[in-house]
Amino acid sequence: MIIRAASALAGLWLAAGCAATSPKQAADSGVAPVSVLVVPLQAPPLEVWPDLIEQRQPAYRQIRHQALDFPVHRAAFRLPGGILTSGALTGDDAIASSGPDWSPLPALAERAALTLRAQGVYANVAGAIAALPLAPETADPARWRATVQAWYAAPAAVYPVGVADKVLELGMFGWRTFDDQLSLRLLWKWIDPASGRVTGRGSSECTLVDPQARASLTVDGAAFKSATLKLGGALLDDGLPAGSAGPR
Repeated sequence: MIIRAASALAGLWLAAGCAATSPKQAADSGVAPVSVLVVPLQAPPLEVWPDLIEQRQPAYRQIRHQALDFPVHRAAFRLPGGILTSGALTGDDAIASSGPDWSPLPALAERAALTLRAQGVYANVAGAIAALPLAPETADPARWRATVQAWYAAPAAVYPVGVADKVLELGMFGWRTFDDQLSLRLLWKWIDPASGRVTGRGSSECTLVDPQARASLTVDGAAFKSATLKLGGALLDDGLPAGSAGPR
């Protein structure tokens, strides 16, 4: 069921459900921002279901339904291409991937900056990802969701005065794949650096079908990265329409 058919999402595979919230705004000075700093947040690990251990350890699918000993533990680890995920591991698993963790948020922050520039706003992207108060190796999705919710609900943030007229923080609440479906939910907050107040919030989410993206997770992750960025870009285009350069 499609909740709301968004124009930016119309050409994306098969949309299973898309929605965006109208930004929630607090009272503001009425002055349109001339400059915006876009800050990407730390992204939670990708949630994969069924767990990829069923591909790495074919016996696991059968044994987990039986009263047999198959010791596993849950951990955060990198897939090929640096995609950080969390899932079940055994002592025999060889899943190490060299290189840094890959997150879609820096590239999506650049996309948001491009959208703002098209609206006549001077927009830059922060040079570093803003860390959440949770260790990257945390494997429990519930802890990540609680941490992201706490960030989203926080009424204030500290930035140097003069860094920009507005700060746009971009985070991700959910990033998961179920069989051939990819689901993504982006959250963002507008902040007045002069006062530290959060002056607006918004979100956009969608679920789509792309079998090639899921299949690439165990190869190089390239198709999955491409699908994530394409979906995330469409969500931003839909959630940050013309004239949305922060609450006025």
